Amino acid sequence: MQVVEKTAAATEAYDFLVRRDDLSSARVVGAVVPQLQPGQALLRIERYAMTANTLSYAASADQLGFWEFFPAPDGWGRVPTWGYAEVVESLHPELKAGERIFGYMPMSSHLVIAVNAPTAKTISDGSPHRAHLPAVYNLYHRDSRRNEDQRDRRSLLEPVFLMSFVMDDDIKQHGEYGAKSILIISASSKTSLGLAYLLKRRNAGEVVGLTSAANVEFTRSTGFYDRVVSYDDIAALTALESAVSVDMSGNEDILKQVHETLGDKLRHSFLVGITHTASRLLSAVPGDAAEGEQAPPIPGPAPQFAFGPDYVRDRVGAWGQEVFQERVDRDSEDFVTGSSQWMGVAYVDGAEATLATYDKLVMGKIHPSQGMVVRP
Repeated sequence: MQVVEKTAAATEAYDFLVRRDDLSSARVVGAVVPQLQPGQALLRIERYAMTANTLSYAASADQLGFWEFFPAPDGWGRVPTWGYAEVVESLHPELKAGERIFGYMPMSSHLVIAVNAPTAKTISDGSPHRAHLPAVYNLYHRDSRRNEDQRDRRSLLEPVFLMSFVMDDDIKQHGEYGAKSILIISASSKTSLGLAYLLKRRNAGEVVGLTSAANVEFTRSTGFYDRVVSYDDIAALTALESAVSVDMSGNEDILKQVHETLGDKLRHSFLVGITHTASRLLSAVPGDAAEGEQAPPIPGPAPQFAFGPDYVRDRVGAWGQEVFQERVDRDSEDFVTGSSQWMGVAYVDGAEATLATYDKLVMGKIHPSQGMVVRP
């Protein structure tokens, strides 16, 4: 059920909320912007991406703490995403009104942050409730140079490309785990496309995509995969000599079929995304303390949950923040710029349109060739 609650404040500030126990249930409510305290800044969210990655944050939020970034009323959550915001008021001397910053945003019209550790390029949110959360999500980039299209594409692709980058780096560091092929499940997702782009560029091995029948043609057309297989034809994977599996969707049935089909040919199995809202896979990952219904074991190597912030922390520790960011920026530039060849940008304006688009996202009805940018 979706509801827009009409209040006087809704035209000025609002929150997009989803039920934590039913992600298909969403509403938009008016919000009160609090009076700023010293050191805080008020951001007006200008645009944010609505992608499968957004849904993945919501689907794994209870287990991974994503609801804690942007508190909401009991039983509800403010879904995290990535985008741009304008500073409309600041009580910190090193962040000025009128500046634009890029980073982790709620699906809302406004956000208050506690300005921390400002540099010429970045600031962090030092709000106490976010102090224990992964630093990569608390970092905001100061950015006023990009044009409209660049901001849209950055919002849609750079955050998910970060995961693509660290997954490619891990696979490279482990010598492709001794496998001849890298199999990417949910191959049409933007994170998958970024990983396939990196693997293909460095000739890491045969890059195989697994996707729905409706998305096979699009996925092939990107040129990032050596082979694309439909979910309806998983048996064709028996032709692979050996493989690493990278699952971006968390569809329990599909992953089980992949493991059963490949058997001991499967050298390693990553679980990256949880976009399939009915998935129980996250609760079955070794070492995870989540409670609730457990997924049954599947043949082959146990899926290893790949938590992006852990990989980022390790790489930053090894290379330093500046070198890490330089490498990510270098590798992402061509991918993001080249996305104009395979992804168009569609705007979603206002609360009602946001609800309608979110409903399509949950039902899997947004074509991968479209990048949805919400303008609150």
